[in-house]
Amino acid sequence: MDPVRLVLVRHAVAEEAPPPGGADADRRLTEKGRRRFRRSAIGLARIVRPIDRVLTSPLPRAFETARILAAALRSGVTPEECPALAPGGSPRELFAFLRDASPGSTVALVGHEPDLSTLASFLLAPGGAARVELAMKKGGATVIDVESLPPPSGGLLRAHLPPRVLRLAARR
Repeated sequence: MDPVRLVLVRHAVAEEAPPPGGADADRRLTEKGRRRFRRSAIGLARIVRPIDRVLTSPLPRAFETARILAAALRSGVTPEECPALAPGGSPRELFAFLRDASPGSTVALVGHEPDLSTLASFLLAPGGAARVELAMKKGGATVIDVESLPPPSGGLLRAHLPPRVLRLAARR
């Protein structure tokens, strides 16, 4: 059976501080973050097989990142808000959201650190038998294939792509 490919994407560079009177959750991407991630998204679209769905944290910085990614895919995919990808979200809720993922499909998950690294560790070493340390840079991606969700055994790490590598791939 074809595995489900999960593409974990950390949101692009965002404002350092929330807007006046706002909360951390209100931070948006900076212009530099948007510009750099546009190139990264083009590179990711070239590296990863076609992405069927883009799920995103509801926070503005992640949702903006997901919109840029969806535009780079040029496939008509639109980002879907997934509360389980918000900071502190539950992997169990995320797996429930993904239960209808078809074998052979590719799903991008746009979210935040340290949650994405924790999710990657769980996908690669379920049950916590081993801890996999994958720090994700802003605008970077990690690609993991899993046979089912949640995976009964570890998934397969296909790529860990810092944003610089993605931007280089956009130049090809």
